Amino acid sequence: MDLVREDTEPIALVAKPQSRFTTFGGGVFCSLQFRDFRLLWTGLIFSFVGFSIQQISLNWLVYSMTRDPFYLSLMNAANNLPMLALSLFGGAMADRIDKRRLLMVCRGILLTLIALLAVLVITKQVAIWQMMLIAGTMGIVWSFDLPTRQALVVSLVPKENLMNALALNSAVMSSTQIAGPALAGVLVGLIDVGGCFLVASVLYFGLIIAIYAMHPPKAAPKSKSSSVLQDMVEGLKYIRHDETLTILLIAFAMVGMFGMTYSILMPAFAGSVLKTEASGYAMLMSASAIGALIGAMTMARLSNFERKGTLLLITSLSASTGLAVFAFTSWLPISMAVLVIVGATMSSTNTTITTLTLTRSDAQYHGRLMSVNQVCWGMSPVGGMLLGSLASRFGTPWGIGTGAVTMGLFMGWMFASRRHFLRL
Repeated sequence: MDLVREDTEPIALVAKPQSRFTTFGGGVFCSLQFRDFRLLWTGLIFSFVGFSIQQISLNWLVYSMTRDPFYLSLMNAANNLPMLALSLFGGAMADRIDKRRLLMVCRGILLTLIALLAVLVITKQVAIWQMMLIAGTMGIVWSFDLPTRQALVVSLVPKENLMNALALNSAVMSSTQIAGPALAGVLVGLIDVGGCFLVASVLYFGLIIAIYAMHPPKAAPKSKSSSVLQDMVEGLKYIRHDETLTILLIAFAMVGMFGMTYSILMPAFAGSVLKTEASGYAMLMSASAIGALIGAMTMARLSNFERKGTLLLITSLSASTGLAVFAFTSWLPISMAVLVIVGATMSSTNTTITTLTLTRSDAQYHGRLMSVNQVCWGMSPVGGMLLGSLASRFGTPWGIGTGAVTMGLFMGWMFASRRHFLRL
């Protein structure tokens, strides 16, 4: 999908750069020189904080009503399964219609759903089935929102600044993972769960305002002669006929299935290996989030690094090695220190793969590529079940360690069998 203006010459961006961001922080924030991306990034700060408050409040509400951990996993399934089932459709729609308007509609629906949940809680009419229904509906909306948002970023910054933009988005998310739970805990005590949902809905409105104020370059209209189903098939064929994209997406799935699933086993690791309570588990997750933030800011600084394939080799093998070391630590301070490294290198790996996927593909396929990317990432529960069964039989360290080795072997094979990947 070519980006055009009135004189029909292709353009990458229409916003005038703000040069003060180019050198601030050593170029870490260089993507913020572009007005529309700056608006989106600012709106995402509000959105991610709202999402964090929403998730913590929802989980707390479900558990306080049922006292059964099974309902927590059921809620997670209700939210995630629609995303896996409909992501390809959502990505195809993102490539057919105006991404800005689609994103505004998605956020408007999410805001309405959270506000509805707040009303149900405040009026004491909430029931488990209502929360499941709302969570499932949110999952449907996310299947459109996530690929659309990722694809929209590409039109807001030049290709050479794409890694920086993606890394800054990741940094915002990592920051809210650190601060969000603490803020939600304070708010639950002050204004109860219903009030937290109201706060989350207001914060979501911040992103809607930011999107409304954006003026991204107009995309050339896509012919509607093909159906959405044909577009989905066309997108899958596009990926299948490009070996590099295929391998990159498989690599992303391997990271999600065997690398990132350590977080699923973290409660068991904290309890059975480190012999710590919930506070220790929270400290481990905070260490991982701090590492992810460090990794995101590092990638933002290295956005102009030309050989991103070499960067991917370094970060992915460092992540798998660090995770293997973490699996066999037995002292909380050491475990936390290693997790900072794991969080940083995992975050860097994910950002690099996504950047390579977007920069090596045609713009008209970006929505569908990001939807496949999302499906690959959604395979983490499969890896979680496989590694969880190993952990149950042989111990949690072996479950986490097996995941680390599997991820490392795949990444090593990928670069050993395709040496040209080092020059990507």
